[in-house]
Amino acid sequence: MLRAMTVCVLFLLAGCGQCVDCGDAASTIDVVSDIEPDETVIFFRTSGSLDESKQEWHLPVRGWIYEPEESVARKAAFEKIMDEKFDLAVTKETQGNFSRRFNLLIADNERGKKIVVNIAGRNHELPTSAENGHFETTVVISAADAAKHSENGLISYTAVTGDTDSRDFSGAIRLLDSNGLSVISDIDDTVKVSNVGDHKSLLEQTFLLDFVAAPGMAALYREWSTDDTGFHFVSSSPWQLYDPLREFLDRDGFPWASFSLKPVRFRDETLLDLFRKGTETKPAAIEKILD
Repeated sequence: MLRAMTVCVLFLLAGCGQCVDCGDAASTIDVVSDIEPDETVIFFRTSGSLDESKQEWHLPVRGWIYEPEESVARKAAFEKIMDEKFDLAVTKETQGNFSRRFNLLIADNERGKKIVVNIAGRNHELPTSAENGHFETTVVISAADAAKHSENGLISYTAVTGDTDSRDFSGAIRLLDSNGLSVISDIDDTVKVSNVGDHKSLLEQTFLLDFVAAPGMAALYREWSTDDTGFHFVSSSPWQLYDPLREFLDRDGFPWASFSLKPVRFRDETLLDLFRKGTETKPAAIEKILD
């Protein structure tokens, strides 16, 4: 049984392998992630599936490595556009939201980076990051290892960093049982007030204001939430806004969910994907969840 809720989203912005399982030697091999001190890694929430015939869990690991940017000139240019075209001004109260979200959108993606993660006591070297800084693979572990290392239906993992890097880059994967209910949901104007049909309001909600939950939706999703219910957010919002969206959904009490957002680079033609209809971009993500 599947309950799908999708709303076409327009997000407006104006402005310029296979995993390598290190096996039993994982605790002794000398391999760490290639993360510079000025770079950051975010792991996206995903859901794993069980191959019952082999008693193996397939765990998608996906994330983004980037160097934060603080461009005064581009920020000022975008502020001017919002003011002149939409009569929207950045105020003292909204400056924090605007700076964080805009800087995420213009972050410097790091390509060709090696990320090593430790899952269930073993290290796995992931395929190097792509042009957009994203990396993705599927790690396979035994059902016995999953049972040993999971807690509340989640397997947590961390990036393996060098001795001089004390930062914690961690992620989590939901172990999704073969039987149960999957709720596939949009974000904008489904669980978050965005006013997609009003460009001025959409810009204000996206860049300036605190994110606000759609009335009653958190309670409804919690009512649906059981041990055999999985939640998956599929949205036209760009991956760069993953962290602010995740924090908002956690803050307002929505159930734990995997994310499928829109891949966009702000330096090439994928920028145009922001303006593609959700009916063109979401089906592939939904089919992947169903698979």
